[in-house]
Amino acid sequence: MTNSITYRRRYPEILAGLHIGLGLVFAFMPSLTFLIGLSAFLLGIYWALTDSVTGMNRGLLAAAYLCGLELVLRLSRSGLPHEFVKYAVALILLIMWIRSGMRIHPGILLYFLLLLPAALLSNGGTLEETRQLISANLSGPLCLTVSSLFLYKRKIPINHFVGVLRWLLYPIIALVTILIVKTPDLAEIDFGYGSNFQTSIYGPNQISSILGLGIIIIGLGLLLKLRLFKWSWVGLIIGGLFLFRGLLTFSRGGIVTAFVVLALVYLLILFSSKVSVGLRVRVILFVAAGIFVVYNLFQYTNDLTENALFNRYAGIREGRQLTAETYTSGRSKIIELDWDIFKENWVLGVGVGMGKAARAEEGYEIIAHVEFTRMLAEHGLAGVISLLILIFLPVLRFVREVILLNRIFLVAGILFCFSFMLHSATRIAAPMFMYGFVFIQLITQMGNDKSSTRSFARVKHQAVVNPNV
Repeated sequence: MTNSITYRRRYPEILAGLHIGLGLVFAFMPSLTFLIGLSAFLLGIYWALTDSVTGMNRGLLAAAYLCGLELVLRLSRSGLPHEFVKYAVALILLIMWIRSGMRIHPGILLYFLLLLPAALLSNGGTLEETRQLISANLSGPLCLTVSSLFLYKRKIPINHFVGVLRWLLYPIIALVTILIVKTPDLAEIDFGYGSNFQTSIYGPNQISSILGLGIIIIGLGLLLKLRLFKWSWVGLIIGGLFLFRGLLTFSRGGIVTAFVVLALVYLLILFSSKVSVGLRVRVILFVAAGIFVVYNLFQYTNDLTENALFNRYAGIREGRQLTAETYTSGRSKIIELDWDIFKENWVLGVGVGMGKAARAEEGYEIIAHVEFTRMLAEHGLAGVISLLILIFLPVLRFVREVILLNRIFLVAGILFCFSFMLHSATRIAAPMFMYGFVFIQLITQMGNDKSSTRSFARVKHQAVVNPNV
């Protein structure tokens, strides 16, 4: 096991502080993000090629870091290609997968292979436009596939998995720093009903989602005592900032997803037959404290926006309750149109990326937002089979999994991924990377970081602390 990724005395607070500093630098010199993104990628490739294939390869940390960094790169207009991170993560993990013996899960491989034939039907008018259509819509599934193949039956020590979560979190800290610096004075912003680009700088849906992911990581970290930070109050402050800035985006998807994921994880723990009374009490107290904090932070943010935030979440505009189509920002209409397209082209679909043109024929020209119906409309029957595989693999894995800890991260990863796909298709790499959590096998045999061992030992589920897992 490589010692370079243990955290004996390398306080995560220092790295968090460093990323606050990086966020300040990026806010004023955004071009430097190019160097950070490229360096993380090249380091990931180097580690993937040179680190032990039987121990913990630092390439996994680089892949996680790039997932967290993606919106920093896009927001800063780094100059790297739009889909760079998805391909970078896929390449790093592909190298590690090949070096470690290429363990194949036939279902996940079939999921991706079934999506390829529809690329032959794509036609953007020019070769470059066609390439962009295919890349934009298949880079996400490619990242998901490679992440799942690499993590399939991968035994990862808990302390190193905590390292992966940390390195996913650090760039999000830099992101929220950029948002704080570059957002105009909140008193000068006219908060309307829709998603707010002034407070998001970049696409509100994606910013809200990645901040929601940060909330999920910190929420699980505090509950399970993962020691993401040496001092718990640091995690509380960072989590509060993520929530505050996420609410200000006025994009509901990422924040709602965070609380749905955490709520279901807490229910999973509460109803697990082998969980100790102490842990159940901890969950209840944690939920009560969380509700108190979230309620007050929501009220504070709502006051800043002069009740616009409440109206946004309640679906009220000019005193009227919105229809489902308006409340979902047209996504229900997209689902309806995609279903009609599928019924007319159920065998082969209309081709990768061609859904936008097909919707335009119905007077609703918009790119895909719902990955599940996009797969039907653009891939036809192959998309149906691929979608069934995508949905049922986590279900089967959950039923067969007996280790509570693995179930917790399976639920967290899959719910975040699927929720993102419901409102933003496969726009960014992080949800695709986290689908792979379905297949990981966390183990409690550690290297030098014994604090995480003690933390997880408090989860009194016999299978969790079984060193032979």
